[in-house]
Amino acid sequence: MDTATPAQPAEHPAAAPEEKPIGLDPSHDIDSLKTSLALVISGVVVFVTMWLLYHMFTFVIFEVREGKVREAPALQLDQLRTYEETMLEAGEASEGMPARMSIEDAIQEMLRK
Repeated sequence: MDTATPAQPAEHPAAAPEEKPIGLDPSHDIDSLKTSLALVISGVVVFVTMWLLYHMFTFVIFEVREGKVREAPALQLDQLRTYEETMLEAGEASEGMPARMSIEDAIQEMLRK
Protein backbone atom coordinates (compact mmCIF):
# COMPACT_ATOMS: atom_id res chain seq x y z
CA MET A 1 0.00 0.00 0.00
CA ASP A 2 1.44 3.30 -1.08
CA THR A 3 0.83 6.43 1.05
CA ALA A 4 2.62 8.88 -1.20
CA THR A 5 0.79 11.90 -2.61
CA PRO A 6 -0.55 11.66 -6.12
CA ALA A 7 1.63 12.93 -8.91
CA GLN A 8 -1.09 15.16 -10.36
CA PRO A 9 -1.02 18.77 -9.19
CA ALA A 10 -4.12 20.20 -7.48
CA GLU A 11 -6.42 22.05 -9.80
CA HIS A 12 -6.77 25.75 -9.12
CA PRO A 13 -10.25 27.20 -9.78
CA ALA A 14 -8.74 30.00 -11.86
CA ALA A 15 -6.15 27.85 -13.64
CA ALA A 16 -7.37 28.64 -17.11
CA PRO A 17 -5.92 31.89 -18.49
CA GLU A 18 -9.27 33.12 -19.88
CA GLU A 19 -11.01 33.01 -16.45
CA LYS A 20 -10.88 35.92 -14.00
CA PRO A 21 -9.45 35.38 -10.52
CA ILE A 22 -12.10 34.57 -7.90
CA GLY A 23 -11.65 37.96 -6.22
CA LEU A 24 -12.68 39.81 -9.39
CA ASP A 25 -15.38 37.42 -10.55
CA PRO A 26 -18.87 38.99 -10.19
CA SER A 27 -20.46 35.58 -9.68
CA HIS A 28 -18.50 35.23 -6.41
CA ASP A 29 -19.45 38.67 -5.02
CA ILE A 30 -21.26 39.00 -1.70
CA ASP A 31 -25.01 39.44 -2.06
CA SER A 32 -25.70 42.65 -0.11
CA LEU A 33 -29.41 41.95 0.50
CA LYS A 34 -28.78 38.52 1.98
CA THR A 35 -25.87 39.79 4.02
CA SER A 36 -27.84 42.77 5.33
CA LEU A 37 -30.79 40.57 6.25
CA ALA A 38 -28.51 38.08 7.99
CA LEU A 39 -26.86 40.87 10.01
CA VAL A 40 -30.16 42.51 10.97
CA ILE A 41 -31.78 39.21 11.95
CA SER A 42 -28.68 38.20 13.90
CA GLY A 43 -28.72 41.53 15.72
CA VAL A 44 -32.39 41.14 16.61
CA VAL A 45 -31.82 37.59 17.84
CA VAL A 46 -28.87 38.68 19.98
CA PHE A 47 -30.84 41.62 21.41
CA VAL A 48 -33.91 39.50 22.25
CA THR A 49 -31.73 36.79 23.78
CA MET A 50 -29.86 39.29 25.95
CA TRP A 51 -33.16 40.91 27.01
CA LEU A 52 -34.60 37.53 28.03
CA LEU A 53 -31.42 36.52 29.86
CA TYR A 54 -31.37 39.83 31.73
CA HIS A 55 -34.93 39.38 32.96
CA MET A 56 -34.34 35.74 33.87
CA PHE A 57 -31.20 36.70 35.78
CA THR A 58 -32.95 39.49 37.72
CA PHE A 59 -35.85 37.14 38.54
CA VAL A 60 -33.45 34.48 39.85
CA ILE A 61 -31.50 37.03 41.89
CA PHE A 62 -34.74 38.40 43.38
CA GLU A 63 -35.97 34.92 44.29
CA VAL A 64 -32.64 33.95 45.87
CA ARG A 65 -32.56 37.17 47.88
CA GLU A 66 -36.17 36.74 49.03
CA GLY A 67 -35.47 33.12 49.95
CA LYS A 68 -32.51 34.14 52.10
CA VAL A 69 -34.63 36.75 53.86
CA ARG A 70 -37.42 34.22 54.51
CA GLU A 71 -35.00 31.57 55.79
CA ALA A 72 -32.90 33.91 57.92
CA PRO A 73 -33.33 33.45 61.65
CA ALA A 74 -35.35 36.24 63.17
CA LEU A 75 -33.58 36.38 66.53
CA GLN A 76 -33.67 40.14 66.76
CA LEU A 77 -37.33 40.21 65.78
CA ASP A 78 -38.19 37.59 68.39
CA GLN A 79 -36.21 39.44 71.06
CA LEU A 80 -37.88 42.72 70.15
CA ARG A 81 -41.37 41.17 70.28
CA THR A 82 -40.65 39.62 73.67
CA TYR A 83 -39.36 42.95 75.01
CA GLU A 84 -42.35 44.87 73.65
CA GLU A 85 -44.81 42.34 75.05
CA THR A 86 -43.28 42.70 78.51
CA MET A 87 -43.37 46.49 78.21
CA LEU A 88 -47.01 46.51 77.11
CA GLU A 89 -48.23 44.20 79.85
CA ALA A 90 -49.66 45.66 83.00
CA GLY A 91 -47.12 45.68 85.75
CA GLU A 92 -46.09 47.10 89.05
CA ALA A 93 -43.88 50.11 89.61
CA SER A 94 -40.19 49.45 89.12
CA GLU A 95 -36.99 51.49 89.22
CA GLY A 96 -38.10 55.04 88.54
CA MET A 97 -41.01 53.94 86.40
CA PRO A 98 -44.62 54.28 87.46
CA ALA A 99 -46.92 51.31 87.48
CA ARG A 100 -47.95 50.33 83.98
CA MET A 101 -51.50 49.68 82.98
CA SER A 102 -52.59 47.38 80.19
CA ILE A 103 -53.50 48.76 76.78
CA GLU A 104 -57.16 47.96 77.33
CA ASP A 105 -57.17 49.87 80.65
CA ALA A 106 -55.47 52.85 79.00
CA ILE A 107 -58.07 52.91 76.20
CA GLN A 108 -60.92 52.71 78.71
CA GLU A 109 -59.42 55.59 80.71
CA MET A 110 -59.08 57.71 77.58
CA LEU A 111 -62.69 56.98 76.57
CA ARG A 112 -63.93 58.18 79.99
CA LYS A 113 -62.37 61.62 79.52
